[in-house]
Amino acid sequence: MAGLLEIVIPLNGSEYSSIEDLTFALHDWAVKDKFSFRRAKSSGASWVCATKEETGCQWKVRGEAQKRWRIEGEGEEEDDDEEARLFTLVIVHGDHLCASNGVKSRRSSSSHEWLDGAVARHMRVTRDTKPSAIVDMLKVQFLETISEKVAQLCKLRLLKSDLTAQRESFKLIPAYERRLRAVAPGVYTDLQVDQNTCKYFQFQALFYL
Repeated sequence: MAGLLEIVIPLNGSEYSSIEDLTFALHDWAVKDKFSFRRAKSSGASWVCATKEETGCQWKVRGEAQKRWRIEGEGEEEDDDEEARLFTLVIVHGDHLCASNGVKSRRSSSSHEWLDGAVARHMRVTRDTKPSAIVDMLKVQFLETISEKVAQLCKLRLLKSDLTAQRESFKLIPAYERRLRAVAPGVYTDLQVDQNTCKYFQFQALFYL
């Protein structure tokens, strides 16, 4: 994800690998053009302007699920798995009557689906990162304003997801060590478990020539 000037507004007919990716593109659009949107009550796969009732804005889009095909043996079958679908964006009404008149509670910049990705791509969040730094980055990169509370919650989510990813990576080290011993019996390995840092593994290997 780039800054505000480089955000690309999705086009009618654009395809996405999941409904989450499609929604993310809509959040990009909302941040770019400064409006708010919500899901239409009549359908779970369409979205309307969040100020429709107040402003009469007719902005509306929907996502149409398309089946992917896969080859199994000599024939083709449809995959019923929802994760294997493609979603096509259909722009019913793309123009706005509510520019810069978004609903604060529905701003995409405050939505964790969009916010977490934007922050993660523009700055490295650590325990020492102050929420005000996240607030300032959003102002500079996207001309968006969020509260420090929203920024703090974003920080906690990013730290948790990063820690989870690290734990999953470290879980692979014992298996790698066993494989290394199998293919190189003369190798020296030193595997340590640090109980004070969430069981992070420290691994060293020294080959004998």
